[in-house]
Amino acid sequence: MKHFASQDWADLARGLVKSEPAETMKNHASACRDCAEELAVWSQVTKMGGRERGYEPPSGVVRIVKTAIIGTAPVRGTSRIREFAQLVFDSFRQAQVEGARSAMPGPRQLLYRAGAIVIDMRLEERPGSDRSSLLGQVFSSENNDEGMNEVPVHLLSGRDEVAKTQTNLFGEFHLEYDKAKDLQVSLAVSDTKDVFIPLDESIWRTPLGN
Repeated sequence: MKHFASQDWADLARGLVKSEPAETMKNHASACRDCAEELAVWSQVTKMGGRERGYEPPSGVVRIVKTAIIGTAPVRGTSRIREFAQLVFDSFRQAQVEGARSAMPGPRQLLYRAGAIVIDMRLEERPGSDRSSLLGQVFSSENNDEGMNEVPVHLLSGRDEVAKTQTNLFGEFHLEYDKAKDLQVSLAVSDTKDVFIPLDESIWRTPLGN
């Protein structure tokens, strides 16, 4: 079964695909659970992307920001821009289907933006284990949503490095790690710019009332 790229689903959600290929993609999504979930993500992003999010950040996020600023000071003679990505979609903020019940949260889909850089991430805990996995894709909206290759990706706990990797040809990356406090993802998106994504302790809290 042929799958479609993330940018194709983004274009479909934004109404940029012509009627005939759009119908083909919708038929595919009706038979493919993964693609249906991705289409749902981009549909929500289309609705929510223009909204500003004003909120009081959790104390854990404040600690992460301070650590990132202090703990990643540039080497003398160099200058790097540090930017914190903005959350534009979180699957845990979506209303649960009526009548559905779950003993534990499933995978969490997160979408961040830092200027032209877009980071799509999927967080998942392993049942009965302290191990978690982080899958993601980094791409640029200025370059036809093309995946960014060989971007260094670091998972940090405070100032300590928990895991590291780099993106492949399609901008994809995968990390396995043990649970830790004050986690943040650092992506060296260029020779002069790092993008940070805080993942505070509340990342796996299940919404109340479910």
